[in-house]
Amino acid sequence: MTIPQARQLGRRPLMNLVKFKGTPILQQLHLEERLLRNSSDNWCIINDGTNTPAIVMGLSGKSSELVEIRSVLRDQIPVIRRFTGGGTVIVDHGTIFVTFICNKEAVPTVQPYPRSIMHWSSLLYNEARNHKEFLCGMKDYLPRSAFINKTVEAIENHFLTKPVNVDIDAVTSCTDYMHTTKLLSEQELEEACARGPSGEIPVSNLMI
Repeated sequence: MTIPQARQLGRRPLMNLVKFKGTPILQQLHLEERLLRNSSDNWCIINDGTNTPAIVMGLSGKSSELVEIRSVLRDQIPVIRRFTGGGTVIVDHGTIFVTFICNKEAVPTVQPYPRSIMHWSSLLYNEARNHKEFLCGMKDYLPRSAFINKTVEAIENHFLTKPVNVDIDAVTSCTDYMHTTKLLSEQELEEACARGPSGEIPVSNLMI
């Protein structure tokens, strides 16, 4: 029986639900990339904060244009280039991460484009927050634990959830899988700083 047929019978598709607290964002992104590439199941990953502040850029982002590199090097802030596109964000222990990885049959009305995905996710988050503002100071509306619980309740309106325990250290330490998501090295950041936003090395930095 296909998922659309199951929906017609009032059955919701299955969603594997994984919860973390304080997991480093680099490990979380490595897990997400592996699941996206290798699993046909539906996944929701909720991580209550990351233990180390970091800057996360999209796949095509240029650190020389998006990051204050000298400040990052001085303060030793990790800069991560993730395996998907999108904007550049600063994350820390105050960030709540909610990631959905869905096969297309589970969300047949959602097209694989940012506008369609954001529209679908905003409807889901509105159910959890009970207000219409897409951007808000969450602490003005809900405690962190309440937001996470209400998010899970909203997910359960659309999916059958199955709690799954994942040993993220074991999964992300496997050497048989090459991740696209990577932590930029100090050398890469210094070279980007030398090139500048144009991507070219200034004449003053060239050796003749």
